[in-house]
Amino acid sequence: MDLATRVNGLIGYIDKTTNKRYYYVKDHLGSIRQIIHKTADYGDDGVVAAKNYQPYGSIIAEYNNATDYRYDFTEKERDKETTLHYFGARYYDSGIGRWTTADPLGDKYPGWSPYAYTLCNPLRFIDPNGMDTLYFDKQGKYLAEQTRQGEGEHVGYYTDSEGNLVQFAFNDQSDVIGFYKGIFNSIDLKFSNKIAELINKSGVKNVNGVLAKYGYALTESQSGGEMDFMTYNAIAGNKKMLKLVGSFAYNSNDAGNYVWGKAMQILGIPYKHAVIGAHMYEFSRGNWYDQKEDQNAIFRGYFGF
Repeated sequence: MDLATRVNGLIGYIDKTTNKRYYYVKDHLGSIRQIIHKTADYGDDGVVAAKNYQPYGSIIAEYNNATDYRYDFTEKERDKETTLHYFGARYYDSGIGRWTTADPLGDKYPGWSPYAYTLCNPLRFIDPNGMDTLYFDKQGKYLAEQTRQGEGEHVGYYTDSEGNLVQFAFNDQSDVIGFYKGIFNSIDLKFSNKIAELINKSGVKNVNGVLAKYGYALTESQSGGEMDFMTYNAIAGNKKMLKLVGSFAYNSNDAGNYVWGKAMQILGIPYKHAVIGAHMYEFSRGNWYDQKEDQNAIFRGYFGF
């Protein structure tokens, strides 16, 4: 689950009541066609929901709809009451294939209606939310001259070895400003390959016994401890590089939180206890609580996203 997906970033979700993992099956536009169980974990694997769409996104048919289908056409969230899709910068009506408000970047396309969706070619194009779009080459170097600024959330694209554009999101949206200001200049596209090495170096796999595991986590998560992946295990490295894990780019601090979440999962410490521990650590440093971006990174690390 830590491989970047083409077109968009959602891979699936975890049912909080049953702790089961579900995965999305998408088409070339990123539209979610099916939701399935993970075969390796469950004997009752199979399709739990499916949808077919018209070219502009209205639903033709739904099958075996046994789950909350929040995201569907081009992986955008559909409001249940209005049936509108939320694209970040504005809302889209798939029933008529038009936006509900004018394009904030409409002056770049004077020959097209500011309400038209994907230049009236929905089988080939998707709309990237009218957001800032940052581009990177095969080595993860930031291509400032290709960056397009818009409104809404930010996304990044890098070119893989086959020449395909692969999209990812930023764990901390404010990191995008760092590229504009020159604080960051690239992304480590191979950081995922280093996580196992960092985990092994920390020694968490060799800790046995419930009390010993809690004690180890408590002491070694402190600054300079073996589970302090920012300093002791030197995740920081080149601080001008973000770290790509799956479909999200993390700054050095959040990358450390991601690996810490993975380490807590390997120790067998419940996720809720990991969350409480992270908050308590911040309290001990005089802060109110662990930041949302930190918690998001811990969550994805713990559950393997």
